[in-house]
Amino acid sequence: MLKSAIWMLNKIKKQKGQSLIELLIAIAIFSFTISAVAFLIIDSYTANRLGLEITQATFLAEEGLEAAKAIRDNDWRNLTNGWHGLAISSNQWVFAGTQDKNDKYARSIEVAEEEANKLKKITSKIIWDFSSGDQQEISLIQYFSNWQAKWNNIFQSGSLDAQGQHDGLKLKTRDNYLYLIRDNDNPDFQIIDISNSDLPVEISTGMITLDGTPTDIAIEGNYAYVSSTSNNAELQIVNLSTNAVTSFDIPKSAYDAKGIFVRNSIVYLVTDYRFVIINAANSGSPQILGSLNLSSAASDIAMLGNYAYLSTASDSGELQAIDISSSANPQLRGTANPSGSSDAVSISGFNNIIILGRNNGDLYFYNTNSPISPSNVSFSLLNNFNIGPGYNINDLFVETSDLDKYLFIASNYQTVHKLQIYDISQTINSGISPAIISQYNYSDNIYGVYYDEFKNRVFAATANNSSEVIVLAPQY
Repeated sequence: MLKSAIWMLNKIKKQKGQSLIELLIAIAIFSFTISAVAFLIIDSYTANRLGLEITQATFLAEEGLEAAKAIRDNDWRNLTNGWHGLAISSNQWVFAGTQDKNDKYARSIEVAEEEANKLKKITSKIIWDFSSGDQQEISLIQYFSNWQAKWNNIFQSGSLDAQGQHDGLKLKTRDNYLYLIRDNDNPDFQIIDISNSDLPVEISTGMITLDGTPTDIAIEGNYAYVSSTSNNAELQIVNLSTNAVTSFDIPKSAYDAKGIFVRNSIVYLVTDYRFVIINAANSGSPQILGSLNLSSAASDIAMLGNYAYLSTASDSGELQAIDISSSANPQLRGTANPSGSSDAVSISGFNNIIILGRNNGDLYFYNTNSPISPSNVSFSLLNNFNIGPGYNINDLFVETSDLDKYLFIASNYQTVHKLQIYDISQTINSGISPAIISQYNYSDNIYGVYYDEFKNRVFAATANNSSEVIVLAPQY
């Protein structure tokens, strides 16, 4: 009996000891869980607060760039080099001091000279203390050109005598480089340094000989896309880092490729009688997505939204609109038929405006009235005029970044070869005939034209064997 009582007492003591241990373990687990939850709550709050403050800082940085642009637009001379703060005076942005404060945020605007009286680099920097000892900073950068240097008077500010004796055909610029294609030369693709835009310099490692004669060029990402007369390589893709060339043969096509446009690694190519869509996301192995046979030879291409617009030799529809919303099944959705039988040879566009150039000097402005969903496209003629009887309009470039809207035209007629500049602001708004701003007479054919808004320069490809590239600048 006594033994049984002692055994029961020992059992109760053991149970109490186990309960105490379990309680301590439970308390430890609870404390750890509470600490972890508290940490997560605090960390989440910190991250959310930082996100909100970065958003506010970004807004102030963007506002700084807009303020600097307003100062530029008011008077280029007020865009003085150095660090500046911002203030409002007489309802206008002005520079004041070296920084301005918005609550905890300090904003500074740096103006730096990129090219004398032509191009400024604007940095909008925001600094603030997120917490003690934790300073945050963001910067946004934009480049401003001197748009107040008008194109009423132009002059040749530079040129390049490229290696070889063949014509320059088309060109594009990006950053400090110009990409030139030439008429069946060796090399016929060249990369040119335009860090000093008025003193172009050939890059010895940027000279490439392509298959056939290149006809047009597009630049996207790290690649140059070139259309060609080669029956085995209508599309050629140049890796701008390695100079490696991928040649792509369009099956069942014996026609020359004439015009090219690239958007998000999708290549839109026109040959004499075919429109082709190519996926070049894998630049080493392009794939045809779809195509459409054309009734007449096409020469150039412009893209607006889900439509490709072609200049063609058709006497019943020199301008053609192709619906590309389905890459596998592009469809002809509309045509425009300018009077006469002259071929359309060049095209450009922006917003809903298409500009069509012909080989007799005719220039047509159309409102495309492009629908959002696949449907027929109707064209409204805004204006048409002739830049000069018999002129061939070789190339068009529309500049729309500033307050004015300029159209640059490369043209030639017998012994007269011109680069012409028109103000088309009133044409696209009210249908009024474009006003000629300036023109530059040149000794040889001008085949290609490209305006670089950051450098505020026009680059032109010519048939002059000692100046395949010329640079035109506005008078300041």
